[in-house]
Amino acid sequence: MDLKYDIVTDGLADTAHGHQLRQVPPGSRVLELGCASGYVSKLLVERLGCTVTGVELLEEYAALARAHCAEVLVGNLDQLDLTQALAGRQFDVVLAGDVLEHLLDPRRTLTQARALLAPGGRVVATIPNIAHGDVRLALLAGRFDYRRLGLLDETHVRFFTHSTVRQLFEQAGLAVALVDRIRQPLFQTELEISPGMFPPEAVRWVEQDPEATTYQFVIVAKLPGEATPPEASPEELVDAARRQAEGLLAARETLTRELAEARERVAALEALQERTRHEAAVEAHKAVEAAAAQAELLRLQTEATSEARATSETLATQLAARDQDLAAMKAQFLELEDRYQAMRRASVINPLVFVPALWRRLRG
Repeated sequence: MDLKYDIVTDGLADTAHGHQLRQVPPGSRVLELGCASGYVSKLLVERLGCTVTGVELLEEYAALARAHCAEVLVGNLDQLDLTQALAGRQFDVVLAGDVLEHLLDPRRTLTQARALLAPGGRVVATIPNIAHGDVRLALLAGRFDYRRLGLLDETHVRFFTHSTVRQLFEQAGLAVALVDRIRQPLFQTELEISPGMFPPEAVRWVEQDPEATTYQFVIVAKLPGEATPPEASPEELVDAARRQAEGLLAARETLTRELAEARERVAALEALQERTRHEAAVEAHKAVEAAAAQAELLRLQTEATSEARATSETLATQLAARDQDLAAMKAQFLELEDRYQAMRRASVINPLVFVPALWRRLRG
């Protein structure tokens, strides 16, 4: 599942989430519209001691948010009737963080939220500013490119400026008590434009508008005729700070434990790596020795083969010489035998004298 809106936040930085949390009195009953995975609900419960009821479009997100919310309704805010689904209940704060711009009829949802406010309650909303200087300059360049997140989030269906966002709340029967701003300098948003793309006079003209650097509006609205929602009392601020400190200490303990576990895993992996490296070196050394032994064996086999071949050739030569000598002696013997027979027939020789002499000659 692509948890596009599952955001990690500490609620302290100068972000939309930080501004929202600063407008929620500790211990409030909060209705969070578009609670996503509950990452803001978690801070409301842990740091401010709030009780949170969430409304979420997707069941996958709602399943995660239930870990922090007392209840999570699943449904489309353009179709849900909140006054019926939450009949008889009241809330000190209705939170709509970056939600209204995703709705086809945000006025309908705000009207229902107004009906659910307790006396002295408030609606806290953050809404992107479509008139940010980067959007205006991008339009001059003929660009209006939707993004995965940001000013031109691909799921935005409504766009607001300072004047139109005030009109939206007033048309829903709410009185705007506070308009705060989250600012982002020109050329530093996700729209990826740069000064060199535009004439200097066009950039200067855009910069003259104070709203050119407004990235989001933070709206606090109340029921008509009620006093401006009071800021938290010193006691409430101390209690909230205590809860926040407790949350930070708990988070520090968790991080310390996770860090120790991570270090143990790293040490185990390093030991395994070293053992593997050693075993690989041993195997490599064995392989080198085996290769050297094989090479030596091949060399010895080659030398033995060469020597055997040379010896064979020498013996063959000697054998051939002996064969020649034998053939010559055989021919000589046959010649002598012929002479002997001839002399015998002629009765010229004495056998007792000739044969021993012949035998000595052959042996010598």
